[in-house]
Order: sequence, then C-alpha cells, then structure tokens
Amino acid sequence: MFRSYLLTLLCKIPVSAELRNVKLTAEDIKECYEFLACDAKITLLQGLSTLELCLVIAMTHQMELYDDEPFNFEMILNRYLKFAKQSNSVKLSERPVVLKAFERLQALELIIPLSGMAGRSGLKEYQMYNFLLTKSQVTSALQSYVGLQTDIVQWANSSLD
Repeated sequence: MFRSYLLTLLCKIPVSAELRNVKLTAEDIKECYEFLACDAKITLLQGLSTLELCLVIAMTHQMELYDDEPFNFEMILNRYLKFAKQSNSVKLSERPVVLKAFERLQALELIIPLSGMAGRSGLKEYQMYNFLLTKSQVTSALQSYVGLQTDIVQWANSSLD
C-alpha cells in the first residue's frame, strides 16, 4: 500500500524541463490518499443504472430481513416490484429488463451463485445467490450518488438505519 502511495505521488511530479521547479503540495498528497483509500465496490455502485441500484437496495433489504440468507431473482423481483408500484417517480420495468439488470450485477460480481448450485440445470430465476456487499458500502455509495431520486433514497434509508 505504501509503495502504491509513493508511486502515485511520484507520478504527479512533472518531468519536463520548464516545470522542474514545481513541487508536491499538501493537496497532491491528499488527492493521492483519497484515490488509494476509495473502495472499488463503492465506485462500482456509483456507476450503476437506477434499476440496478434499486435491485442492490432490494438485495440489502432482503439480507437484513432474512439474516444474510441466500436469495434468488424472484425474491428480489418481488421486493423491487412492491417498491416500484408504490413509487411515483420510479418507472416500472418489465421482467426481462429486470432479469438483465440482475444478470449484470452477477457479471460485476456483486452477487455470486451458491457453490454447488452454479452448474445445475433449472431456471436461472430460482438460482440461489449470496450478496457480496456490506450495508456500509451501499450506504456510502447512495450518499455520493449524483442525481438519485428521492423515493429511492428514502426506500434505501427505510431499512438501512
């Protein structure tokens, strides 16, 4: 970690002849620290679509309610649909669109199939998954997510406190 920090600082030092008198500032040091200290999962969450973020929130609620028990797509879909029907600002997405968003979360490795069940034949909607994020990671990502609708923030905070 220290080597990465030093390398990042060294990369900020200019190499051109006319800029040789430029020195590192406290701001440069702070930027390097913030760059290395940021959680990659939080950064990943900040790049998700609104639908994908709603599914992450639904997964977080599911994990809270059932003490970190595995879940499947159907459970998350029902939780999402219940919220979307009550919300005035969230567009209700069709099942295939929600399934594609769920599969993208799996591709991003935010959820993983239970071991021993990944290769079984059967409907992928009923495959059991584990959630790989912590409550604090989701909360941090929501706090810094730009332009997130108020309904979604309130839904997330309703069970994250």
